[in-house]
Amino acid sequence: MFDEGFKKYNQRWLSAKSISLQAKKWLSGATIGQIIKQNIDYLSGLENSYKINSENLEDVNRVINETIRYNSNITTYLLPKYVKVLVDILDEIFTDELKEEYKLTMSLPTMLELGTQEPLIIQLISSGITRSVAIQIFDLYNKNTTKDFREKNDILKWLSSQNEIKGLKPIYNRYLKRIKVLK
Repeated sequence: MFDEGFKKYNQRWLSAKSISLQAKKWLSGATIGQIIKQNIDYLSGLENSYKINSENLEDVNRVINETIRYNSNITTYLLPKYVKVLVDILDEIFTDELKEEYKLTMSLPTMLELGTQEPLIIQLISSGITRSVAIQIFDLYNKNTTKDFREKNDILKWLSSQNEIKGLKPIYNRYLKRIKVLK
C-alpha cells in the first residue's frame, strides 16, 4: 500500500500515522473542509520542513490540494482497497460467529469509501444522497425525532414524508426535491 501510495500517487504525507489520523477524521463524519482546516492548523504549528505559513495563500492552497488528493487517493481508495483484501481473507477463515463479532471490521472498506461508520448515513449515501447532505440529514433526524420513533421508522420513509427539512440549507432542500427524496 505504501509503495503504491508513494509511487503512483506521489503522496509525501504517507505514513501509518497519517493514514490512521485522516481515516479517523473521515470516518467520524468530518467534512473535507474541516479536515483541510485541521491540516492547515497542524502544519502551521510544526517546527520542521513541513511547516507552512497559514497566512501565505500559496501554502494554504497547497495544503488544500494535497488534502483533497490524499483523501481521494489514499483514504477513500487505496486504504479501502487493501483493507478489502484483508477482509476477504478474514471472510474465508472466520466462522459465522467471528464474522458477527467483527462485523464492524468486516464493513470497514465500505465505511472508508463512503466516509462514515454510521449505518443510517451509509443508507442515505447508498440511496443517492451526497455524503455532506446525508451527514446533515442524519444530525437533523436525530435532533428532531425521538429514539422510539427512529427505532420504529426508516429514515428514507421519514424523508419522503417531508416537504422540507427544517434546519437544512435551502439549496440542500432543493437538491433533495430534485432527486425526489422529499415530497
